[in-house]
Amino acid sequence: MPYCISCGDAFTGPGSLCVFHNPTAFSKTQMDTYNKYDNNNLPLIKYRTSGQGSRHKPHKHREYENFNYYDQSIEQTFDQFHDTNDLSLAPYYHNHTNDHQHSPSHLNHAAQTFTRLTSQHAINSLTLTSTPAGLKTISVIPNKDREQCPVCRKWFPDAERLRMHRWEYSSGCEVHGICFGREEEAFHASKCRHDRCFVKGCPSLYRKEGGWKGSVVEGHVKEWHQ
Repeated sequence: MPYCISCGDAFTGPGSLCVFHNPTAFSKTQMDTYNKYDNNNLPLIKYRTSGQGSRHKPHKHREYENFNYYDQSIEQTFDQFHDTNDLSLAPYYHNHTNDHQHSPSHLNHAAQTFTRLTSQHAINSLTLTSTPAGLKTISVIPNKDREQCPVCRKWFPDAERLRMHRWEYSSGCEVHGICFGREEEAFHASKCRHDRCFVKGCPSLYRKEGGWKGSVVEGHVKEWHQ
């Protein structure tokens, strides 16, 4: 069985080219019929090549997958300067000079501030208002009930959440700002160096006075608090 010297596929028949690369195998009508009924790809785009001057540029069709989107218009599909995330009603034209007002980077600072305040539970809600002229205003309602853990310095929405946190992590180290359970006190003493006992409520001298060696504090924690 011979192989095509152009594509390497095996074929039957005379010659050294398969039917896809042998121009004398089929006529143009037969080849168009084959492409029409047996090919599942998109139809081929044909360009005019005759009667064109040196300055003539043939029209190139848009790709098929760029059309027929129900959630956007044709102008939005092919407009590279259109900002779909812009909340203002003022359209963005190609020759628009006020790029800062209609750019998504204009809201980056507000988004970062909102993320930081939300993670610290400093606000209850944030409202962004946009006018048709492109003016944006932000109104914030603060959270006056938030509480902060004195050990890990983490913020919680209210006192109840803080009590749940202290119940789950009943011990911790104020020097390193870590909260953990009682079962992890010996591990933390061996992992980090301390000059005094870090266990809150310890009545020993190792807690009241500092300047101890790390090995002494580690031995104290493993002996007293394990």
